[in-house]
Amino acid sequence: MKDLRIRFEEYVSIREIRNGCVAWGGSLDKWGRGKISFKGKDRRATHVAWYLKHNVWPTKLLLHTCGHAWCVSTEHLYEGTHSQNRLDSVKHGTHYNARKTHCKRGHRLEGDNIINKRDGRECKTCRRQRDQLRKKRMKVNESG
Repeated sequence: MKDLRIRFEEYVSIREIRNGCVAWGGSLDKWGRGKISFKGKDRRATHVAWYLKHNVWPTKLLLHTCGHAWCVSTEHLYEGTHSQNRLDSVKHGTHYNARKTHCKRGHRLEGDNIINKRDGRECKTCRRQRDQLRKKRMKVNESG
């Protein structure tokens, strides 16, 4: 079995490097993250890159400053928490809710129609309609 560093470098040397990102040229998991086999176990390519640079496996999540799951540049990696990862994904536009352009009722999620909340965004049109319906129900209950 080849040395881990040699195997790792074979996969990155065949890919272009852009904006400081180092593209992984090996196999990917279903989320687009690089993976490489080490001691009979699939490891994330970013974890192997971290190990090869720091001589220790990461103890927390490895996050990307660039926002690219396929990037294995150790200059773009840092250890962080789930909370930091979620904030990064929103910042990079890779969070599933950050990509939504319309609410589930078809209203556009932009400009004045967005209510920013601690746990995400809310459609202002839907909120207004829900509040009006709630007020109607309260009136009916008070009079009946």
